[in-house]
Amino acid sequence: MTTTDVGDLQEELLISENYSTKTRGQDRIMPTAIPTGEGKYTISNQDNHTELANIKELSERLNPSQNKFQIHGEASYIISMKNPEINILSLLDSQIRNLNIQRN
Repeated sequence: MTTTDVGDLQEELLISENYSTKTRGQDRIMPTAIPTGEGKYTISNQDNHTELANIKELSERLNPSQNKFQIHGEASYIISMKNPEINILSLLDSQIRNLNIQRN
């Protein structure tokens, strides 16, 4: 979860919750979430890829949850995103058909 308001975190994540399961039919407890850090991030388009960059703020030391998830003070990742609403194979098929029509 990303937010600019710490109150959002308290309302959404930092409370434990009881819930029932269909298979076991008993109450289970979902523990509170543990924040992994505070920082800023950006998603930007580069020449031929998309990049996610983040900078952690405040503490210089990594807390245990940051170590567990290997969250570093600064990082940059090349990422790939897919729109589940778009069928890539049908797009490719139509592009190939268009190329064949243009060649003939």
